[in-house]
Amino acid sequence: MKEHIRKWTLTAGILLLISSMGLAQDQERRRDRIEDSISLEERADIRIAVMKEYMDLDETEANAYRESFITLEKKAVAAMRKTRRHPRTRRAEAIDLRKEHLKEMQKILSKDHFTVFLENHEAIQYDIRQRLKEKVRKDDQ
Repeated sequence: MKEHIRKWTLTAGILLLISSMGLAQDQERRRDRIEDSISLEERADIRIAVMKEYMDLDETEANAYRESFITLEKKAVAAMRKTRRHPRTRRAEAIDLRKEHLKEMQKILSKDHFTVFLENHEAIQYDIRQRLKEKVRKDDQ
């Protein structure tokens, strides 16, 4: 009886592992779809529009942020292509790029705006992602 339970438990565990891997691939495909279907400049414009809603960015800050975002995004794409088969290295490089992005943001934004950015970072990211998804849906129709 115990042997029978162990086999079923092992089978269920393997099925769960396989299904979770499929879900992770689906998420990655969706993310790639967003990034492939919307140009880098359009993504930058969407980001700036959301940031302007949270803080009163002037044109100088908006343009500097746009240039910084495009530069860092190109670096990220190059880094991900270079380390595609090494997840640990890729994760470390992503963390380094995030730190670099925050340093750039601190240089670009005023102290008040940077504080607002840090306090609302998750909400800003969520709004950006939603707008990108909406854009993809509109473009598909």
